[in-house]
Amino acid sequence: MVGALYPTLMTLIGDSLKDTQRARALSRLQVIGNLGTALATLTAGTLAVLVDWRLVFGLTSVGCLVLLLVLRGKCEAPRDVKGRVMRDAFRPVVLGVYGLAVLEGMVLLGAFTYIVPALQQAGVGVTVAGVLGSSYAVGIIGGAQVMHKLVEHFSLTRLMAIGGGILALGFVVSAVSQSPIALTITAVLIGVSNAILHVSMQGWATEVAPAARATTISFFACSLFLGSSLATFLTAPLADLGQFRIIFGLSLMVTVILSIAATWSHSRWRTNHKEPAGPRAP
Repeated sequence: MVGALYPTLMTLIGDSLKDTQRARALSRLQVIGNLGTALATLTAGTLAVLVDWRLVFGLTSVGCLVLLLVLRGKCEAPRDVKGRVMRDAFRPVVLGVYGLAVLEGMVLLGAFTYIVPALQQAGVGVTVAGVLGSSYAVGIIGGAQVMHKLVEHFSLTRLMAIGGGILALGFVVSAVSQSPIALTITAVLIGVSNAILHVSMQGWATEVAPAARATTISFFACSLFLGSSLATFLTAPLADLGQFRIIFGLSLMVTVILSIAATWSHSRWRTNHKEPAGPRAP
């Protein structure tokens, strides 16, 4: 049920905002969502230890009730499409976006899972490893600020290339060295790429099939987490052996494939939709 909230928010943003406003709103959603996740994780763990784990579920329910009351008087913004055509969510180009989301989930979410274990194997304590791993959030916040500026000068195609390049650089660092500094740099760069590459992919998902936006975004989110799960499943044997250098090296290869495929596919899609060739906000 919680998983339905994020695609719903993305759909509302896609329906009510356009161009630079949409990109900035998606970027803010990314930052706030990750900050909320980090805060909730820390709070939940503390409450579970000091009080009772049932309190966490109780507070979550109360929070949902408060949100319902706050949203009761809100009205939906006018949509940019009048009708809904479900089959548009399964056109070849849209299926391609889902495939790219699988690859993105593998490297943005799946590979990040191994940052903290790799830090521990490098001799860092559990607590410190958690703190260094959380530098990912710093990367997202910093990347979001950069993204606000980039959307005014670059098209989605170029933003995907930039975000992919940053992610590839992050994996190069950890594939070459497994030192705590190298792994922390990788965590930060994954966060920066999340704020640029992922938000750009989200922007494409919101506009690739306007008449089936809600369905398209739901399948996009599902594909993202499918990729994360698939990557974790496939690399688990390597993780058991502590071969994190190989895992990050494989992630680098997938990132290169993703970056090339995403930029080429979006460039073709943009041309077919006769969008301007110059700088354009998503």
